Amino acid sequence: KKGYVSDLARQSTLRGHGMSNFLVRISTVMSLLDSPVEIRENSIQFSMETEFCEFSPELEDHFEIFEHIRGFNVTIVTSANTQDETLLLWSGFLQKDEGESQ
Repeated sequence: KKGYVSDLARQSTLRGHGMSNFLVRISTVMSLLDSPVEIRENSIQFSMETEFCEFSPELEDHFEIFEHIRGFNVTIVTSANTQDETLLLWSGFLQKDEGESQ
């Protein structure tokens, strides 16, 4: 079909400030979307639908780029040595700050 991107795969590695911004955005979106999460030895994996773009104002002017993409696969690689350590990191990541209202 014209204008349809079928099996397009793109991998990006984020580090530093860009990674931090993405993780903050993901933590906000994950509480709003129902995405199953797979915890492995040193990684966290999940998929997100393109609704993630709706929570990213910087992508608003470029949404036409994403309109034919069905979703995103995200892998967060951690410094954990075991699956239990990775689970602990993920559970702490999703916690709200003590001073933050719910």
